[in-house]
Amino acid sequence: LPQLERMLTAINKETIRCLRVSDFNTTGLTDVDSRDDSSKFFLITKGTGITNKGTGTGGSKGIGKFASFVVSSFNAVFYSTYTEKDEHGYIGICQLCSAEIEGSDDRTHGVGFFGRSEKQEPILEEIHLDPNFQRTLYGTDIYILGFRDEASWYKEIITKVLDSFISAIYFEALEVVVNGIVINKKNLSKIVFDDDLVVGKNARSSIRSQYILLTDPNIYKETITVS
Repeated sequence: LPQLERMLTAINKETIRCLRVSDFNTTGLTDVDSRDDSSKFFLITKGTGITNKGTGTGGSKGIGKFASFVVSSFNAVFYSTYTEKDEHGYIGICQLCSAEIEGSDDRTHGVGFFGRSEKQEPILEEIHLDPNFQRTLYGTDIYILGFRDEASWYKEIITKVLDSFISAIYFEALEVVVNGIVINKKNLSKIVFDDDLVVGKNARSSIRSQYILLTDPNIYKETITVS
């Protein structure tokens, strides 16, 4: 199978790259050890097509989380969290294609977990894959194993961040650091108009139009309150 051949090639390399994606100033994935399918930890690690988010909250169906697996050579991701309830926990997930079990009519499940029991329960501590990082604030770390780091990977991420979250950055609700490059309101203009960092003609046009809409005093703006 092509997927398994790719994994075999990657695992035989002298160095296996890993991308860490971390958030801060969040609650973390609370209720780590709960079996309640509405817990934040369950929703991100095992839930599909379900949500406990209220009206007006985006990204609640659990579809975007699969993007992490796509850029992993092993289709494998570890989630590690430290929550506002002083919980610690992590679990590894590998999304494999199903296959027939030799001598049987059954097929493999296709999803593997790295946990503390056969019940796929998380390990109640933080995982430490990055020797230069120690979490002291609440939040979550996503480790993408065998990250497929094309030369322009950080530019692609910067472009997607700007296209999706430029308003949050402009209104100082979000600050993002990608490969050492800080993106905040203070340097937003410089990055938005940097042709080297913002890639793709359509993306540049979209991002710069959004920036002009946010900053041009001559453009009429109205605040709408959603109840």
